[in-house]
Amino acid sequence: MERDELQLAEIKLVRVRQELEQKYGHYDQVRRTATGILQAIDLSLVRSSIVKSVTEEMMITTPKYWLAPALVALTGWLNDQQDLAERALEEAMRRNSKKTSLFFALVSRRYNRQVACRQWFQHYFQEINPMEVDRDMVMVIDGITNGVFPLSITTAFTDQSTIWKNELTSNVELKTAEREEWRDALFQRIEYPLMDEKYPYLVKNSLTWDKISYSAQIVQYHEEIGNYLGSVLKQDIEPSPQVEVAIDNLLEKLVFQYEDNELSLRQEERKMQILIEEEGDMEKTDKRMEGEKELFSSTQNYLELLRNMAMYPETLQVSPLTQRFALAVLKNVVIETHSDLATSIRKQVPMEIHITTPNKIREIDLMKDWVFETRDGSNMEECKKSMQEALKKSNKERIKEMWKVRFSKEYLNHNKIKAILIAALSAGVFFYSPLMGGIGVLAGAIFYKWLREKPFYDQLKEIDPYIQSEVEATMADIVDYRHNFDKADEKAEQLPTLLRPLYVKEMLQRNYDKARVIVR
Repeated sequence: MERDELQLAEIKLVRVRQELEQKYGHYDQVRRTATGILQAIDLSLVRSSIVKSVTEEMMITTPKYWLAPALVALTGWLNDQQDLAERALEEAMRRNSKKTSLFFALVSRRYNRQVACRQWFQHYFQEINPMEVDRDMVMVIDGITNGVFPLSITTAFTDQSTIWKNELTSNVELKTAEREEWRDALFQRIEYPLMDEKYPYLVKNSLTWDKISYSAQIVQYHEEIGNYLGSVLKQDIEPSPQVEVAIDNLLEKLVFQYEDNELSLRQEERKMQILIEEEGDMEKTDKRMEGEKELFSSTQNYLELLRNMAMYPETLQVSPLTQRFALAVLKNVVIETHSDLATSIRKQVPMEIHITTPNKIREIDLMKDWVFETRDGSNMEECKKSMQEALKKSNKERIKEMWKVRFSKEYLNHNKIKAILIAALSAGVFFYSPLMGGIGVLAGAIFYKWLREKPFYDQLKEIDPYIQSEVEATMADIVDYRHNFDKADEKAEQLPTLLRPLYVKEMLQRNYDKARVIVR
């Protein structure tokens, strides 16, 4: 079944990419041209008339796309054609004012036009609604954290970020919903190992195995999430050597960002990619897609954006500093959510563990209904005694059932039974004494009873070592399970310990300006 899903995903991925190329391939052409134009201007290798011709052609071939008139405005600005630049800029703003503002803020910064850069950013921020933030905010934060923008913009943004965070977290309903989303994001970030090989006897002999297995799995969350965030915070930062390179990287991310009308196909493409990665496992695919669903929303609130940057940096293509910034801004929400999650994990631990008859014993119709409760495996002798008593009782019932069958009318009519009775009576006649005949019948009956019951008692002796070892091994598994859970649970403090020292101002790296960042 999974093989079929895998093959179907591979076919669908090809189809989706063909459809994307057919419908939006011309977008990619404009996107590639954008950074090419900037580099060409830097090197002065392309005549301005050629650049102008290329950008004007894109206006015709990509109607409704904001980047085409933005590039026309850029070339008009560079060629000192003010009228053309203003008319193209007006059209770009009409199509997408926020992305256009951000594009020219980055371009202004690239060419060290500080005043223009601040003005474009002011225009950009005026349009931001913290409840409906576009994905382009990712580029803004990436630039802020990596020291691309001037001090005044960085300070203004961090102040605004604090206002947005306080405003949204003061909404109890919104904060509660966000903590639920963080709970899922943290919990689903981890791959949980199977526990069958670690506790083989509990798998076989415990009615509580499902609960034990689940709790033993999910408690691994503490160490794994600590390791993940620890690697994020310890990751080396390699800044771009020049501000122009850093800005070009941001511009490339901005222009190659999916447009709203592309999102449904991009989401389908992502689903097929994950399905192939998971080798056709639809359940795992759906779980991962659920965690990434907001990445394909046209807008999201500011808290959601920060969460996605913190937990899905590879999908959003954000830098380690940006990921740390998101964690620093929301560290209190994350710590509170983690605390709730730790409490929830502890509640999954079964107080009492139920041991039942090993399958090998059940197969021979012994102790089918026997169950023993233990909390921590310390009452092993009591368990052995209970099992021995249950074995004896079950064996007696089995012998009783055997005699019921042998003294049933159907069995007594059997020729073998008649032959035995006749032989016993014949022996009494042979000795010319009814008494001797009666004794012979009694002796024969006693011997026959011993003969028929002996295999049952022999069987108990044979299985006794097996039962003893099963009890001891199962109890040992319980002791290990309790110990391992407590040991793993002790690592619950690892995440808060990592996040508490994080401060937003430490996430703002100044690579290109000498001034220090001052965050109030």
